Amino acid sequence: DGLNRYDGYSFKVFKNDPSDIKSLSGSDIFSVTEDNEGNLWVGTRGAGLNKIIVKTGEIIRLGKGLNGEDWSNLSIPSISNIGNHKICVAFYGLGTIVYNTQNNQIIPDESYSHDSVLKNVARVFKHSNGSVWVGTIDGQLIALLGKKSTIPFNFGPNNSKLGVRIRVIYELSNGELLVGTEGGGLFQFNPQKQSIKRVFYNNSEPKARENNVTSITKDALGNLWIGTDKGIYIS
Repeated sequence: DGLNRYDGYSFKVFKNDPSDIKSLSGSDIFSVTEDNEGNLWVGTRGAGLNKIIVKTGEIIRLGKGLNGEDWSNLSIPSISNIGNHKICVAFYGLGTIVYNTQNNQIIPDESYSHDSVLKNVARVFKHSNGSVWVGTIDGQLIALLGKKSTIPFNFGPNNSKLGVRIRVIYELSNGELLVGTEGGGLFQFNPQKQSIKRVFYNNSEPKARENNVTSITKDALGNLWIGTDKGIYIS
């Protein structure tokens, strides 16, 4: 039903109107983030990328690629504000594309399009140290180093691909990353030591719904709340 904005009094709904090219390109919303200007970037399932100018409500469809290719039918599972008026957009089947949020232009030198490793991107995350990390649908965690260089990390046995989708990436206060997966449970990754350990998993029932970790947050008391397909767990 599109993107619903609540101001404390009423809802405003942004969705696709086939007869209006100034409406959202699609109503099945996949991802949303706010840029440094306070505007919203909205990714859809199968209908590309949009930008909403919050002050005016104007919607800009961003359906063209680096060389004018049609990206208006692509799915966008994740968008991350990476600072300095830039966002990193995960285009499923294509890679990660970085936009200048002030002029809506693609930054080619910081984008990874048609990359054999990054085409399976499912999640984009900016670390507090400024580094950008990507999770894929087959369980790889990848560091984007710039200049088209990457370092992939595998969570499976003997450094193999885990084979499950990375659903969420969360940074702990010590800089380590929690990586929630679809079916593989929750992993803790130390970027400095490049060490990986599984910290939440139902070994007795590999297909258990709690092994599908979908969200992570911390409350005011420092407790971690872990959202799964079976409910919420507090650590």
